[in-house]
Amino acid sequence: MMRLYLRTDGNSRTGSGHLMRCLSIADAAAALGIRICFLCAQEQSVPLIQGRGYDCRILHTDSTDLRAELPMLEKLLGEDKEAFFLADSYEIDNPYLKAVGNWSKTAYLDDFGQQAYDVDLLINYNIYGPELPYRKLYAGKRTKLLLGSSYAPLRREFVQTEYAVRETAEHILITTGGADRYQAAGRLAERLIRQMGGADSRTRKLHTDTAESAAEAPGGPVRIHIVSGPFHEFRKELEQLSMRYPEVVLHENVTDMAGLMASCDVAVSAAGSTLYELCAAGVPTVYFSFVENQELPSRYFAEKTNMRYAGNYAQDAEGTLLRLAEECMLMLQSSGLRRGLSESMKKVTDGRGAERIAEAIRSEMVRPPGV
Repeated sequence: MMRLYLRTDGNSRTGSGHLMRCLSIADAAAALGIRICFLCAQEQSVPLIQGRGYDCRILHTDSTDLRAELPMLEKLLGEDKEAFFLADSYEIDNPYLKAVGNWSKTAYLDDFGQQAYDVDLLINYNIYGPELPYRKLYAGKRTKLLLGSSYAPLRREFVQTEYAVRETAEHILITTGGADRYQAAGRLAERLIRQMGGADSRTRKLHTDTAESAAEAPGGPVRIHIVSGPFHEFRKELEQLSMRYPEVVLHENVTDMAGLMASCDVAVSAAGSTLYELCAAGVPTVYFSFVENQELPSRYFAEKTNMRYAGNYAQDAEGTLLRLAEECMLMLQSSGLRRGLSESMKKVTDGRGAERIAEAIRSEMVRPPGV
């Protein structure tokens, strides 16, 4: 039986983005009858993987020195004649992929478009993917290119998510990905509470002097929903925050993220894979970046949608917090603004990217070598 090996890691250093997008691909591949096996350096990823019902083999290697695991992969893949190997890690290089290609067909999830890799499938599902120089890099090569946000590997729950902008906004979602090394979620929640007049305030001072804004201001108490990812470093602080402020609701081990998003009127997100989920759902969003690899998607989302980019939190925490809070308040006040954001975001992806990737993998599995 055909088997897909997914080589990725999730931990407090890298977050959970790589792992979550691979889990989405695994779900879509399993639906096609392909057997799934994850390969990870250490044990941190195991609970998420096994929680989804998949086999996981721990390589007991350093996730920053992946070439050391090649002898183990040679033995594992060399014995499996129907194997396909998908890699998703910034630590992987072309010599590694070229070696694995001797034992299996291969795919790589790339975010940068800076070099060509010796693989059968190259996937860059980012909104900017088609504008990178892939066709020049891979001219004359056998590699099949899967580019653009139609390949965004989202969970099945995001296919045809039903969402309608409500006239009154009462729920804000804050999600910072699998980890939050700067405690951005908690700090933003506290700032929003202060701007809205404090705990249990029903008047919610919106710091605006215009009659139009006051007329559109929501009337009930706003609830702030914070998603605590699996590698969140400030979980205890978030728990204390939710105990101190009754309007703060902490969500852990979320099994229906699409449903949670659809229940909210405004979202704040880090510029990772979650942005594609929010686009599929159509939830009006303001976003920010943490790390260098989020800068490119940040720029393109701002150019190609009406979404607001608030800045790089690591470089300018206070300024980014200020802009995030300001944009949240503006969206709370205007259903028209939220409606325009939602409509522009829904054009990014239909949520079926993982299915398209899985179909491409199956096609490669049955294609004879060298064809």
